Amino acid sequence: MIMEFHAVTVSESHYEVKGVGKDGYPSVKKISLRGDRSGANVGTELLSVPDAKIGIGYFICTYKLSDLERSALIAEASNWWMGNTSDIVALFKTSEEAEKCLTFESLVPADERWEKETRKVLTEIGDYHPVFTIFPDSKSPLLFEVRI
Repeated sequence: MIMEFHAVTVSESHYEVKGVGKDGYPSVKKISLRGDRSGANVGTELLSVPDAKIGIGYFICTYKLSDLERSALIAEASNWWMGNTSDIVALFKTSEEAEKCLTFESLVPADERWEKETRKVLTEIGDYHPVFTIFPDSKSPLLFEVRI
């Protein structure tokens, strides 16, 4: 089961996403940045607490929903979010792949140049991961409309 992946966002940021970080909680940490399009510095982490989860949709967010069913996780539930990235360009299994992506110009959300890599990560996450959740928001492209 996948417990770590990397994300590149439209703010030209590279995030390391871990199911279990150094403090034992899920972790979303910015590990590199190209340019000045981001408001968050390298080393910034999204807030995480015990039993937090990591949601993946237009962007990556940390959230905690103890009583809300997975099927009810929609964009309007943003009051449960504890922080989020900018829109996702692509997801990767390795840091090296993510860093290579950052060398390209004109990064866009759900960038088709990295569809294959993104699909691989989403497929490994699947529908019932204990920490990572692919948000079933019908209004989002769900990163190439992957429905596992």
